[in-house]
Amino acid sequence: MPEERGECAIGRGVAQTRYIRLGGELILTSSKGEHFLFRVTGLFTADSEILTNDLIVLKNQDVIEFFGMPENRATDLVVQVYNEREVPVIAYKITEMFPGTRPITRSEIIRTYETVFNWRSGMVLAMFAGALAAFFILAWDKATGLSAEERKEIGILKAIGWNTSDILTLKFWEGVVISLTSFLTGLILAYIHVFFLGAPLIVPAIKGWSVVFPDLRPFPQVNPNHIVVILVATVFPLCVKHFNPVVEGSGNRPRYGDEGLRLCRPITGE
Repeated sequence: MPEERGECAIGRGVAQTRYIRLGGELILTSSKGEHFLFRVTGLFTADSEILTNDLIVLKNQDVIEFFGMPENRATDLVVQVYNEREVPVIAYKITEMFPGTRPITRSEIIRTYETVFNWRSGMVLAMFAGALAAFFILAWDKATGLSAEERKEIGILKAIGWNTSDILTLKFWEGVVISLTSFLTGLILAYIHVFFLGAPLIVPAIKGWSVVFPDLRPFPQVNPNHIVVILVATVFPLCVKHFNPVVEGSGNRPRYGDEGLRLCRPITGE
């Protein structure tokens, strides 16, 4: 923290934006066009980055001189309350004593950040809603009928001796293996993208336009409920996509039975 006039302490975001190190100089321009030079004597650590990333701390006299404020006035006051349960009561009393003030508690700051992140997360979800809708449309289209290749495959299997239960079992496990493999692959890639690479594809949408916003470093936290929801929403439609058309088509007379027999018939000298 600054101890003398002309000194300042800055956050990491300010230091990175201005390319300033500890012991460097910070030049600020007031609303009147006057330039003020301060020597950086402190840098806030990464642990307090959510609150101090874009913060500049000056001595009281430097702040008064920079903003041109009267000496008997202040814009912001900090009140430290040791009992957290008393914070709402004290904030209410401050409002009653000074009606023009606006007390802001630490919990309100945290709720504000959570609201902003949730709102921006909704924007990211809206961007991927099209891909999700396309996935369900594809699953529904595949689940409502068999393609020509699938009918040919079922016809060949029935022609070489497979019964309906064998074909249903094959298609069921085929759908389970494909869907589970896709689910686990996507889950692992998403985990690597978020927790190892820092989510470079979604961070710009979550952080917004600010260039001094704190670095977003997600820590690994896996919610089993979310995994179950994603599992049901992705694996179940793919299993239905592989299984449902076969139930409808495997009981019919194979259209390609003769072709299947010709494919399996050994070549003779006739």
